[in-house]
Amino acid sequence: MAVVENYYWPDSELDGLALDYDSVRISFRMSDGKRVQLLCSGYIALEIWPFWDEAVITSLTVQAPSTYASEALAALDKSGANRLPSGSPARNTSVFGTLLVQLSDGGRIRVAAGSFKVEG
Repeated sequence: MAVVENYYWPDSELDGLALDYDSVRISFRMSDGKRVQLLCSGYIALEIWPFWDEAVITSLTVQAPSTYASEALAALDKSGANRLPSGSPARNTSVFGTLLVQLSDGGRIRVAAGSFKVEG
């Protein structure tokens, strides 16, 4: 589902996070100084918990399928929100994965989305 395995994530730093209607974009400064962005398109859930002051990454993985994405889909099923097509083509998929970013202070970022792509 993602090409995150081609990068060495430990010791990289969280540089920024932005979201819009269709995507969550997470920016990283890699341990070699290079900057990359991870684009999570068609997201259905986002969690940042807890967050204090550490932005050093200890691990980054993408899982598909995942419990987190399944729970988000179940919540959407219950609400009826996902019975109509979304304006986001990436969200109109039947398979969602979960990005899990672990931070050195115990915090985490989770994003359930339709696709993941590393840019930069």
